[in-house]
Amino acid sequence: MLDAAYPPRLVTPVLTGREIGRSVLDQWPRGTPVFLRLRVDAQGYVSECDVTRGTGVAAIDGIMCNLAHERLRFRPAMSRTGQPVAAWFGYAQ
Repeated sequence: MLDAAYPPRLVTPVLTGREIGRSVLDQWPRGTPVFLRLRVDAQGYVSECDVTRGTGVAAIDGIMCNLAHERLRFRPAMSRTGQPVAAWFGYAQ
């Protein structure tokens, strides 16, 4: 596998309350962020999602990974030779 010389870049807007949904937001512990580690494939799609620091509510953390897969798109990472490659991306909500 080639190393990424340039990291992936988010090209869609960050997730908002509209995508997350009122029922999830009502359960979200106030002021608690969720940190996701996203594997972005060479086409710019999320192929893996790990919750590195969750909200403490497993259902919310799972929904955030599902939304990352469905809604977030990236300009993929690039190798030193200019080829798109898979790479990790940190995302906080």
